[in-house]
Amino acid sequence: MALTRCGPSGDLAGCLGAASGFWGSIIPAPARLTPLPSTRVYRRSRTGEPRSGGLRYEVWSPCSAIIKTGGKQYRVAKDDVIVVERLDGDAGASVTFDNILMIGDGAKLKLGGDLAGATVTGTLVESRKGEKVVIFKKRRRNTYRRRRGHRQNESVIKITAIGAAKSKKAE
Repeated sequence: MALTRCGPSGDLAGCLGAASGFWGSIIPAPARLTPLPSTRVYRRSRTGEPRSGGLRYEVWSPCSAIIKTGGKQYRVAKDDVIVVERLDGDAGASVTFDNILMIGDGAKLKLGGDLAGATVTGTLVESRKGEKVVIFKKRRRNTYRRRRGHRQNESVIKITAIGAAKSKKAE
């Protein structure tokens, strides 16, 4: 068994409160008997937000849902305004989302089969074109340059209601 000396010159300060004297100042090598609490420090960006890759703890609103539309997933709550892929309809039309992945109401989460019949309803605020994306192709030393822009069609939706599926009562 390897032994380590405690004291002011040693790297084990105090040796878990060992008594003074020769035998009180020598303890076995695995000196740390209780693990220290682990703490994680995440770097923050200049704006104060956690950088990507760090864990983020998000607070769920009292009733929120995750919906899927246009091949993307969105977390929504009542009165949220989201921008999604273009949906048919005029401004002021009602939109219903059936493809719901999860509904949470604070204490409970509903997933999978519990969501049969659940819907999220919203109002179509406007349909517009998004920001321009520039596609620029170049091959060096060939005088080959092609510049092309693209603006994606998108719809702005205001979420008006999140309706959970009605639970069946036991008879």
